[in-house]
Amino acid sequence: MNEDQMNMENLIGKQVMLTLHPDAFKSLDIGGLDSPKFYATVSGFDGFGLWIEDTSFCVTPAYDLDGKYIPAADRKEECYKAHILILWSYIQTMIYIPARQGILADADEEGRIGFIPKRE
Repeated sequence: MNEDQMNMENLIGKQVMLTLHPDAFKSLDIGGLDSPKFYATVSGFDGFGLWIEDTSFCVTPAYDLDGKYIPAADRKEECYKAHILILWSYIQTMIYIPARQGILADADEEGRIGFIPKRE
C-alpha cells in the first residue's frame, strides 16, 4: 500500500500526535499525561478506540501476588510497558508525519509532550 494512502493499519507501530477534546482530557487520570496534545506510538485499534503504548507505566503495589498486604515502608515502584485505550470519542485530532522519525526523542522542544513517569 502507498504510504500516502492512510488507514489505521498503516499507523500501527508509528508515532502520532494526538489532541484530545478538552473535557475528555480533564476526565482522564493517566500519570504523565500533562497536556491534551501529546505524542504516542500506536499499538492497535478496535471499535472502542485507539490503543497507544506507554513504555514506563509505573505502579506501587499495596499487596503482593499472594494477596498479602505490603506495609508502606516496604513498597517498591514497578514500571512496565503498557497499552492504553483512548476512546474514539476522546480524540479530537490525530496527526502522522511520515517524513519525521523519532518524534519522541526530541520532545523537549515541545514542552515534554507525552508520557512521563509520575512520581508521588
